[in-house]
Amino acid sequence: MSFHFSKSKFVSSCIRCNKYAWLDKYMPEEKSPIDDFAKSLFDNGHKVGELAKEYFNADVDVTSYKEDGRLDLAKMIKETEKHMKLGTKVIAEASFSFGGFFCSVDILLRNDDGTYNMYEVKSSKQDTKKDKKLGCVKGKYIIDAAYQQYVLKNCGVDVNKVCVVLLAEDYVRNGNFELDKYFVVCDVTKHTNDRQQMIADKLAELGTVLSNTSEPTTSFSKNCNKCDYWQFCSRNISSPSPFDVYYLDFTEKCDFNNRGISFFAVPSNASKLKPAALRQIEYYNRPNDAYVDKAAITEFLDGLTYPIYSLDFETYQAVIPEYDGIATYEQVPFQFSLHVVEHPETELTDVKEAHFLDLSGADTRRAIAESLVNNIPYGACVMAYHGSTERN
Repeated sequence: MSFHFSKSKFVSSCIRCNKYAWLDKYMPEEKSPIDDFAKSLFDNGHKVGELAKEYFNADVDVTSYKEDGRLDLAKMIKETEKHMKLGTKVIAEASFSFGGFFCSVDILLRNDDGTYNMYEVKSSKQDTKKDKKLGCVKGKYIIDAAYQQYVLKNCGVDVNKVCVVLLAEDYVRNGNFELDKYFVVCDVTKHTNDRQQMIADKLAELGTVLSNTSEPTTSFSKNCNKCDYWQFCSRNISSPSPFDVYYLDFTEKCDFNNRGISFFAVPSNASKLKPAALRQIEYYNRPNDAYVDKAAITEFLDGLTYPIYSLDFETYQAVIPEYDGIATYEQVPFQFSLHVVEHPETELTDVKEAHFLDLSGADTRRAIAESLVNNIPYGACVMAYHGSTERN
């Protein structure tokens, strides 16, 4: 297979559908562009990956790039082979390919008996309330690690243990940053062993799909929700459709669409719809009419007292807590803007403003708190676009 199939493509095919893999090979230009949020997740993953190399005392990182900036997979595989022959203890991004199915292991650790432990590092926090049957590790992470184990074993690597490394859910920095408390290592060997036949069957299935140049035919399902290829696959759905109905579960939207139920027929086919969805459908063909809940607006306005302090924060997520008292992924504010309307007749030009901004990289929490206290009187009416976020 000249087309290199990565672990991310495999996992996406498992949680989405086989068509995802086909589109990745034949029509990658149809994939939705990466947004800023996705980019931030990649950045977080890179930061955590660097810490993991420090945590495991990696001897070498075999990551290599071509002149055009793309990964040089062939060179990475060759470097991995070289270091395994040399007996290198810990290899970061150890790379392998079996039948065109490729993977890079975040951390590959050689044991004294010549076997290897592989560690898949994730930048998400462990959730001990979920996935208890899988050792508090998400199912998609188990599939990810099982795919890598399958590739390694078929390349002749004697895999002794498979682990997923997550971020501890309760870590709060107190003094020096402690890597041994920041990371939690989950042994998932039993779960990945149990999935080896499933991996083999799925890869065989994907091999058949990828060898066919004709676009696969699929039906919509819950797996399509937020898929990178949604815009392409849904291109022939006319609007309005069940997918446009407010607050309707995505699985129900797919079911209605697959059954040929129209946007306007949803109310008579749904077991329960929120009032907003019913109004949306009712008013869709009344463009010159509008629904106005005067009672709710009056109740809201009657609850306001002047002066009104309109507040907005900007924060960053601390994937790596930099200061005492900050938890992993805690939202840390570094900026606020405050606009004060003294009374109902206040002109726009008379609105008072207060601002705080600190881009120094220092711990801003006390300074921003003091500024808020100095600018907003106790008991004042504070208004925000997303109240729960500002309260937090």
